[in-house]
Amino acid sequence: MFTLTLALLAAAPQPKLSVEVDRLKQELVSLKQENEALRGRLESLEKLEARLSKIEQRVAAEDERRDNLVQVRATVEAVVQQLRSGDKKGVDQRLAESVKLAPPDVARFLVTAREALARDDLANGRAVLTLWLATTTP
Repeated sequence: MFTLTLALLAAAPQPKLSVEVDRLKQELVSLKQENEALRGRLESLEKLEARLSKIEQRVAAEDERRDNLVQVRATVEAVVQQLRSGDKKGVDQRLAESVKLAPPDVARFLVTAREALARDDLANGRAVLTLWLATTTP
């Protein structure tokens, strides 16, 4: 009889363990839900990082463009001063270097001035450059 009672006790589910198993199952479900929510937030974070990176690249490109334009403007101002004195020595090379830095709309002015200067037309070369200086903001 004693052996039978022990066998029945051993076979009967332990209420304490059953409660613990249920609690762990609930915690597992909760953690899985939290994990899914965190994955969604991680995806959102990655998208924001990608957008930020693109914006930073655009800002860097704009800064470089602006710096180049400042450099081109300084070169053109110096060239105009030099041409006023009738000296065109080294001007073509300086303008050629500026063409490489300039955006297309500015480069057209510089190329036009170089063409005039190649024909020894200092007045028109200087006039084109002066026009560009007058129509752009520093």
